[in-house]
Amino acid sequence: MPRPGVVSPLVYDNVEDIPQVVAELRREFNTGFTLPIEYRRKQLIQIGKFLENEKDGIIKAVNLDLGRSAGNTMSLDITPTLNEVIFALQNLEDWAADEQVATKQVWGVFDRALITKHPLGVVLVIGAWNYPIQVQILPIVSAIAAGCCVVLKPSEVASHSAHFIAQVLNNYVDSRMLRVINGAVPQTTRLLECKFDHIFFTGNGTVGKIVMQAGAKQLTPVTLELGGKSPVVIDRTVADVAVVARRILWGKFMNCGQTCISPDFVLVHKDVKEKFVAAIPKVLEDMYGPLDKIKTNSDWGRLIHTGHTERLIKLIDRQLKANPATKVLYGNIHECDDTFLAPTVLVNVGFDATTNPIMEDELFGPILPIIEFDGGADQVIKMLNSRDTPLVEYIFSGDEKFTEKILRHCVAGNAMVNDTMMFMIVHDLPFGGVGASGAGNYHGKAGFDTFTKKRSTHIRPQGLDAVLDSRYPPLTDAKRFILEKLQAKPIPTESALKTNRFLKVYVWRALFKPLFDIRVLLIVAAAFLAGYARRS
Repeated sequence: MPRPGVVSPLVYDNVEDIPQVVAELRREFNTGFTLPIEYRRKQLIQIGKFLENEKDGIIKAVNLDLGRSAGNTMSLDITPTLNEVIFALQNLEDWAADEQVATKQVWGVFDRALITKHPLGVVLVIGAWNYPIQVQILPIVSAIAAGCCVVLKPSEVASHSAHFIAQVLNNYVDSRMLRVINGAVPQTTRLLECKFDHIFFTGNGTVGKIVMQAGAKQLTPVTLELGGKSPVVIDRTVADVAVVARRILWGKFMNCGQTCISPDFVLVHKDVKEKFVAAIPKVLEDMYGPLDKIKTNSDWGRLIHTGHTERLIKLIDRQLKANPATKVLYGNIHECDDTFLAPTVLVNVGFDATTNPIMEDELFGPILPIIEFDGGADQVIKMLNSRDTPLVEYIFSGDEKFTEKILRHCVAGNAMVNDTMMFMIVHDLPFGGVGASGAGNYHGKAGFDTFTKKRSTHIRPQGLDAVLDSRYPPLTDAKRFILEKLQAKPIPTESALKTNRFLKVYVWRALFKPLFDIRVLLIVAAAFLAGYARRS
């Protein structure tokens, strides 16, 4: 569904051709051509070249879909995806390497145990429209790094981006490894009827349930990247309320609030609420200019289509009618035909969704409700745990005990303290939801692991069978005695567990483990050789 006045170039693929596409990828995967690390590395480099060489086309497509400026598309879509490619290239060999495992049993003394990494196979990636490059290409980076073949189904809602990806991406990436299928519900339904080895879906919970059901029918594992009402908690101990407001509003109104990890509502302590609310208009004017000029500001984009715009406008009206105490602090200027809605902040909103429509579901737009609380961490925990688990919880506080208590007692897919959004740029942090906000993780090594089967492999010598004699029938008293002595272990006491942990953490890690570091060994060897040379 293109924005008003914009003609969609998207051509849907034939539903009848989809099984053949999946079968071709399956045939190719079974040849083992994706197994060499060198081949995967080459394909990752090609994705990087796609992002670098085609950035002008990407920027134009995203602008037509979301009204987003070139600078924002570079910083929000292209650069994060390119950085993920680079990170994968730098670490791929380590991720794919076998992991040696100690065999501590007596009869395993001559054995070798290891964990080997294998691509799952042919996988389906169903993308979302809000970040048409990042949320659709990032999972592909993880899948290709793992050695999987991929069918990408871009979101037809961001039609220009979907069209561009379909037309250009396979000019860079081997079509034996990646195919793009464009379409809507019929195409997606047909894809979900095909057998895949993993399904990766980004979108809302309603469609997520359909995807999960389709996976269950085929016993196919599913990763769901969903969303939810991610809360922001502002404690009374924050040092600079203006800085807090700036960080929250930046994260909230990025991409016009159309971000799965966007702050959805603010719980602010009554002691700092007045200062926080007072800081908001100035912060927004500093970022986007005067309210009556925001529409023409290149840093403020558009909502994806008129239906989404109408939903948000009606939601504001419903909230104002349902709860007369709610007031518009800022914004509520809109033009539906242009899919424009100014950043809107509502104050005196209640937490109860039955009397506050704005608190029913994830907003996914430029509306920020502010709710006051007057207690401590226990009150916040009770409030947050009464709702579905969010994708992120944001905490602003100068009190470490307050922060730690909420982090320990409130379940969320991710968490960040004293800022918003920025945890996404840390490649080593797995990203994913829990419960209603999703299932599974990706980014960095977590993404590689999502599309990888870790296989346990135990290798035993052909000889030395006498060592294993006691396991074979008939189980005589002597054999049972040997088995019991070799296998049975007493349950450790609390003091034994503490001693074991002390030896692992303080003695092994601090004293002995460094001795086995290759750098230490090299230094010792060099010193020995130097001393030997002097004596000679």
